[in-house]
This record gives sequence, structure tokens and C-alpha cells, in this order.
Amino acid sequence: MKRRRKEIPLEPASEEIALKATELSPVAEGQGLTTTQVEERLAAGYGNSGGEVTTKTYGQIFRTNTFTLFNLLVLVLVILVVAVGQKPMEAAFAGPCVINWLIGIIQEIRAKRTIDKLSLISAPRVTVLRDGEEKEIAVHEIVMDDLMVLSGGKQVCSDCVIIEGGCEVNESLITGESDPIIKSQGDQLLSGSFLVSGRVLARVVHVGADNYASKISAGAKYIKSSNSEILRALRTVIKLMSWVVVPLGVLLFLKEFLWNGIGVADSVSSMVASMSSMIPQGLMALSSAVFAVGIMRLSRHKTLSRDLYCIETLARVDVLCLDKTGTITEGSMQVNDVVPVGGVDRQHIDQALITLVDLLPDTNPTYNAIKEFYRLAPRSEKAPLYVAPFSSDRKWSAVSVEGATYVMGAGEFVLKEGLDPYREQLEVYAQMGNRVLVVARSGQILTEHALPSELELIAFVLISDKIRKEAPDTLRYFAEEGVDIRIISGDNPVTVAAIAKQAGLANCEAVDMTTISTDEELVDASRRYKVFGRVTPEQKLKLVKALKADRHTVAMTGDGVNDVLALKEADCSIAMAGGSDAAMNVAQLVLLDSNFASMPRIVAEGRRSINNLQRTASLYLVKTMYSVLLTLLFLFIGRYPFSSNNITLVGSATIGIPSFFLALESNKERVKGHFLQNAISKSLPGAVTILLSFAFLQVLFFFLPEAYALSETQQDMVSVLLLAAGGFFVLFHVCIPFDWKHTLIFVGMVAIFFIGWMFCSINIHIASDLVLPLKDINLFNMDPISSITPNMGIYIGASIAFCLLMYLLFSWLMRKYNILSGKRMMKALRLEDKA
Repeated sequence: MKRRRKEIPLEPASEEIALKATELSPVAEGQGLTTTQVEERLAAGYGNSGGEVTTKTYGQIFRTNTFTLFNLLVLVLVILVVAVGQKPMEAAFAGPCVINWLIGIIQEIRAKRTIDKLSLISAPRVTVLRDGEEKEIAVHEIVMDDLMVLSGGKQVCSDCVIIEGGCEVNESLITGESDPIIKSQGDQLLSGSFLVSGRVLARVVHVGADNYASKISAGAKYIKSSNSEILRALRTVIKLMSWVVVPLGVLLFLKEFLWNGIGVADSVSSMVASMSSMIPQGLMALSSAVFAVGIMRLSRHKTLSRDLYCIETLARVDVLCLDKTGTITEGSMQVNDVVPVGGVDRQHIDQALITLVDLLPDTNPTYNAIKEFYRLAPRSEKAPLYVAPFSSDRKWSAVSVEGATYVMGAGEFVLKEGLDPYREQLEVYAQMGNRVLVVARSGQILTEHALPSELELIAFVLISDKIRKEAPDTLRYFAEEGVDIRIISGDNPVTVAAIAKQAGLANCEAVDMTTISTDEELVDASRRYKVFGRVTPEQKLKLVKALKADRHTVAMTGDGVNDVLALKEADCSIAMAGGSDAAMNVAQLVLLDSNFASMPRIVAEGRRSINNLQRTASLYLVKTMYSVLLTLLFLFIGRYPFSSNNITLVGSATIGIPSFFLALESNKERVKGHFLQNAISKSLPGAVTILLSFAFLQVLFFFLPEAYALSETQQDMVSVLLLAAGGFFVLFHVCIPFDWKHTLIFVGMVAIFFIGWMFCSINIHIASDLVLPLKDINLFNMDPISSITPNMGIYIGASIAFCLLMYLLFSWLMRKYNILSGKRMMKALRLEDKA
């Protein structure tokens, strides 16, 4: 039943706008603005610009992927290699960096184009009267004094005043209350509301930031840092390595040059190899690429994502706040039952209601619900003698036909005191989430818009908000996944609780937020209740803040201007495309088909991204860790045995290439633990194993008899093969459980390593008459397979066997006793709060 609400007054335009408005040329009545007047208003600053959400420009994508700390470091290392006269192939380590750079840019550009295309498709449009003709334009093209042509179902895009016609308006996107109100000539229409029925011509009185919806949204116009755990973790790794890479590299150079007496060029080569291997070059690019692919996958399900990392956040959410209207319900009404009263025959009641919907010209949601209920019934053949359409003032509609008058409307206005005997029955219906209409009949024929003197109640029509078909399954999915659901609405708490129960929410005890007066009471309510009614926009914001203060990861769905502040504050915000433009502009995810069933798909995409990145990040981190540990080892014993070329081959085969395949496969497992802790825990056994294996190899070099001694070149070759073996042990562990795809990846990577060794360890002879002064190039600084001697085989076999034994031991200890845990290492490095 509709009730009268206090109308929200339009505030005057800003002082500057009001002052300029006196200088504008007047608008011809019934003609709308001319093209010249539109240009005049645009030049004077009366356009409806502002509020549009744009993606990164191509220049921004290029800059963010190019000007990074690690890219700068790689560039400096390349310059050093060239400056000391090393072979250009010594700079091959920059190859993966260039590939990562290209992949990052290409994937972000593809994601940008997808988002821009979807944004264009979903961009709202409005019909205006210009030059005497109706034209459809984009909302941002509206100017002051435009005459908008608005009809049922259209959203009001700018504050305006009706100059012709009448309509019924729903302001639920502003106030949260879904009861329509009547508007007529001279009344104001607020941006963010929409027409339920009727047709009006309305003059725009506010544009841009002066619109009512824009003023409410102003509180949401601040930069909020991403709540992505993965992004924080990657930044932590980058920050930590920025303090480690350069000092260790410089110390290694000084040790090789001053202590070992190696020349400048070779010392620089060792330093470059060490520093380039410590840099997790592909990790950041890989994460951007994975989430960019996720965005494109979601676009196939009509989901627009404006933030690369928001799908990760949704996958981690443990509290989901839902707005009732437009999220759980469709925003339309449905008839649940027709209850006969006083023993009246049901067939007679059905005929009365069919007569009403067939002969009335109404188009409001209640009328449409009853019309849909009788859609398949035989139509009325009675001719109307008098028709009284629904009026917001009267709260009833009526039709007189031969022999009877049928009246339908709110009981308090149709029956008045005659409704008293049914109060308890109506209260039961209300607690079930129903709105109750009465149907009455009279033998008196209407001659004016006044109720007959004698009315007989014949039925109650029970109507409620139409729950989305997918809502129960979606709510059940989140409940099974351990996500706490909160329903937040501006509607009556009894109604909201009943609808929540119908949708399948377990605990539906509701609180009326008008009874909450202090912040302490609000925080307590946020912990005790699951359903909140009569919530103001400011209270929605405070509820989200209270939940976040309790260390929850909060997602918020909404479609109205009244949801904007809470959407902006939430860790992950989801808007329905059928809602207000303001809500869509601040949301990180927009469901273009307003289909709540898309939510599990988004969660699944986030899980795929997180779990796969967590697994592949361990590959990059194990390389970073063993590179740091080996550099420290060779600062004290032996000489650094690697060149940037052979480390590039090992890294590409064991990390770079397989990581991109592993990061994009299907994975719907629940996200467990913290990203960086998990990645470090998976990396530590491999890194420590490789460190101990090289310490063991150095012991062999030192203690084995002279007969088994190797040259420095042979020692370097054994070291490279040991490093490759350790990397493949880690890759094997990451590929578990094995299926045909993982088997193909692992076998393929081993094959790539041996192919690279076979074909790139030979010297390539280039004719001396070429422009490039290159003659003998050994691409990966590796001796051919044929150069492996029996003595080398002893060292290779013993060190790889030791490496395998240590890796199995540490992996078992990790599972059994949780030693070498990422949590302990993060605590030791004081990284817990940073990641």
C-alpha cells in the first residue's frame, strides 16, 4: 500500500551557475533548444559532463608497464654489459623482461578495449526535444534548459521540473523506499529516480555537479587504494628486493674483481648474472596478464570490470552486503495469492479482477502484477460504463460495468473503518512480506470519481516484490562458501526480513535502523543482525565501515544513488546495470544484464586467478630466493659460476614459459591463507635445497682427489646443470597433481632446455664481411653435451642426487612439521602487516 512521503526539495544551483543563467537566451515554448542555444550553453559551462568513468589511456598503460624499478635496473645492467665490451648476447637476460613488458601492455590494452566497448554499450541515453524534434542523445550531452521527454521505465538523468504531463515516480534509488509517488506539472523530478508510468516533458534545471544524485555521490569521489592482497604482496617483494639486489651485486663485483683477480668485464658479467637472476621480472607482468584475461572472460558473461584486481577481492570476501531492491528482487511486483472473503465464489472474484485490469488504463507495478497473474485467463467481454483510474491521492481505482462496480486499492482508503475486523489477518500477511490490496463490489454505478456508498469486501490480493529466480541459488552458494550475507534496505524491516526469508537467508531477524541513534549502537547492530531496514545512505556507509573495522573483507551490491557511499567504501563493489548511473560509476564490477547469478562466476574467476598466481609465484620467488642465497654463498667461497646467458635458459625453461601456461588454467578451489605466506612456503624448500646442493658441490670440488679435479669451465657447466635440475624439481612439485596438460608442460620444458643446450651451446660462425662484428657466438655460454666427461658425470650425478634427496626431505618436513613456513619468514622479516 502506497503512503505519502515528504518530497525532497531541489537545492538551488551553485552561485556561479545561477549568475550565468541570466545571460542565456530564452527557450522557445514547445520547441526545445536550438543547435545554437545548445552550443551557447556548452560554451558557458552548462553541460552535463563529469562523473564518467574512464579506463587508462594508452599512454598511461605504456608508462605504468615501462617505467618500473626493475625495468630501470635491467636497462642499467644492459648498459653495463655493452660498456665493458662484453658480447651483445650477454644481454640476453633482458629478453624475458621485454617479453613480459609486451605481454603486460598487450593484455592491458585488450582489457581496456573490452571495458571501453562494454561501457559504450551500457552507456545511458535520453530523449530530448531540440529544434522542435525529439532526438536521442547520450546523458553527458544534456545541457541546461533541455526539454527531456520521459516515459514509463525511463530514468531521470538530470534534475528537472515538469512543464507538461503527469507521471508516477519511483525514488527507491535515492531513498531506498519503493513506493511510487504521483508527479504533475510544476513538480520536481530528481536525478536518480525513474518513471513507473505516464509521460512528461520536463525542463532541466541542474546539470553536472549540481544534480541531486551528483551531490549525494560527491562523498564517494575520493581515491581509494586497492584492497588486493596480491598487489600488496608483489609491492612488498619489489620493495624488499630493491634493498637487496644492488648491494649484493656490488659486493659480488668487488669480490670477483679484487679478491679473485678477475678482469673488469668478467666481474661485471658475474654481477649482471647475479642481479638479473634476483629480479622477479615476470611476476608483476604475469599478475596483470592473468587478471586482464579474467576481465575478458567475465565480459563474455556480461560483467564489466573496471579494476584489474577486484575479482581477486571478491574471491576473498567473507561478508556480502546486498541491497534488496534490484539485487534480491527484480524491482517489479507479483501476485502471490487471491484470498476470498465472506464465502464469495473464487470464479466471481477472478472475473472482477480481470474486468479491472482489462478496462483500467493504469500502468503502475501493482496493476501490471495483477495483469500478469491473469495473463492466460479469458478476457472480459463487459463494456465499461465508468472508469476511475488509480490515483495516488485516492489510493484506489474502479470500473463500473452493467450490474456492478468493482473497486481495488488500499484497504484504509476503500473500506476505512470496515477494515478493522481484518487487522490481525492483514498483519499476518504483512509479516510474510505481502502488500495487501482489497477488492470490493457494489451494485451502484459510478458517475464520478467517488466511492459507492455501499461496498462489500470480496477478496484480498496479496502482492510482493518479485524475487529473482537466481537469488536463492546464489545466496545458497555464498552460504556454502562461508560468506556471511547481510541484507541492507531502505524499506520496512518486516518486509525486508520476509523477502530475505523467501530468498533462502537463514537468519532473518531484522533491525529498524531508525531506532539506532549512536555509532556504538550501529556497530553492535552490525554484529548482531543480518537484515537491516529503513537504512539511510549514511548508515549504509557506517555499516560497511563497521564490518571492515572488524577485519572483514566486505563486498557491497547496489543499484541506487543511496548505495553510492557504501559501494565506494566496500572492498569490492558490484552494481546492477539497470540501476542508477551514479552506482555504476563508482562500482568496480557492473552486471550488465543485472543478473545476480553472475556472482559465482566472478568468484570462480577470482579463485582461478589467485590459486594459479599463488602457484606460479612460487616459481619466481624460488628463483629470487636461491639467487640471493647463492650470491651470499659465493661471496665467501669459490667463484660465481653462472653467466646471464645460461641463467636465462634455465629460468625460461623452469619458470618463465611454464608459469604462463599454469597461470591460465582452470582452478575453482577455495582460497586459503595469505598469498605471500603461501607463495613463500612453497618456495622455501626449493630455495634452501638449491643452496645446500651448491654448498655440497663446493665441498666435492674441494675434497675429491686430484684425479677427479675439473677445470673452471667444467665446474661452471656442472653448476648450470645442477641449477637446472633443482629448478625442474620445483616445477615438478608445482605441476602436482599431474594430468595430461601438466605432463605436457613438464616434459615440454625439459625438452626446451635440452634443445636450447644442444643447438645454442655450439659456436655460430658468422661471415666476417657482415656489418655486425660478430664471429663466434655461444648463445647460452654452455659447453656441448659431447663435452661431458666421466669425471663431470660423477659430480653431476652426486650433486643432483643430493639435491633430490634434500628437496624430498624438506618438502616432507614442510608438510609434517611446517618448518620453513612462509609465516615464520615473513615474521622474521617484519612483513606481516605489509602484505
